[in-house]
Amino acid sequence: MKEADLRCFNRIFLIAVLFSGAFRLSFAQSSAWTVRTSGTTAEMHSVAWGGSGGGQFVAVGAGGTILTSPNGVTWTSRAVGAENYLNAVVWTGSQWVAVGADTIGVTGAILTSVDGSSWISRNSGTTAPLLSVTWAVNQLVVGGKRGVILTSPNGVNWTSRTSGTMDGVSALVSNGSQIVAVSDAGAILTSPNGATWTTSVASTMNSLYCIAWTGSEFVTAGVSSMKTSMDGIIWTSLASGSSDIRGIAYTGAQLVAVGFNGALQSSANVVNWTTRNSGTTNTLYSVVSNGALLVVVGKNGTILTSPLDPVANFRHLQIRNNSAPGLTLYQFFTAYTLNGRKQIVLPTPFRKGIF
Repeated sequence: MKEADLRCFNRIFLIAVLFSGAFRLSFAQSSAWTVRTSGTTAEMHSVAWGGSGGGQFVAVGAGGTILTSPNGVTWTSRAVGAENYLNAVVWTGSQWVAVGADTIGVTGAILTSVDGSSWISRNSGTTAPLLSVTWAVNQLVVGGKRGVILTSPNGVNWTSRTSGTMDGVSALVSNGSQIVAVSDAGAILTSPNGATWTTSVASTMNSLYCIAWTGSEFVTAGVSSMKTSMDGIIWTSLASGSSDIRGIAYTGAQLVAVGFNGALQSSANVVNWTTRNSGTTNTLYSVVSNGALLVVVGKNGTILTSPLDPVANFRHLQIRNNSAPGLTLYQFFTAYTLNGRKQIVLPTPFRKGIF
């Protein structure tokens, strides 16, 4: 690209692109991370965003620890009545669901809450420790040790499903029509409905601990392994730059991955990753974004935050390529700033980028 010019006229960005060929953008991840006081030394395994009335962050971990925060800065401990070892939490749109195991690891633990403050223990019907949970195709899907997969329409009544693996189902995600599960022994499973599961030929021998959907592709990572797929079936191996990734999230403009010894990195295109200074050597297990703030949780009660600073939503993007006369109009994209730099989230076929 020889030159790009960005101007704003009545909330319309006009970009004159003076080059031949594809228009590709880059993105810069925030490098400013702040350590927050969690009030606990428990190992925190998962954090999610959701809830009614403006939303909140909910983080879960060892010893039945559950923390909530409206802003990622101040955190409140919630009593759950049992010292379950909690591994994952999700917001379904109407309630919170946390999963894990009892203190001696012989019963799968499931807790539900409508507000994040008061929690009810549910009967999982399994003795396997539970590792992961997601809301997919109008139901809850939970994964656990020994290949356990459970589904429920309401968080109360649970049905055991045949996964086809004996691995621990460490992470789950859905793109709305396909559910993808990964295991701590490298298996990749897919399901259109949560009931029937197929093992992918792209499974690896390396442990996979996390998975995310970007809106156009799945990305999974773990120990010395990262893979991406458009459909959950055909996968491509990538270099991540980190040997042990435990959590990954998509912000709407970038992927952020966290892991062993405080590892933290980001990518705008899945292929190129930039290492960030997390400011800690504690292992980080989970990361989430609410569109304005990134929150990371990990060992020894670690909680980190980094702002995304959203400022505006614009409705029209016009792109002109001098090698192809005419003006193309793309609607409904998002613009905001990150560390003082203008960000634009473009529609397909463009990737997310920075100007």
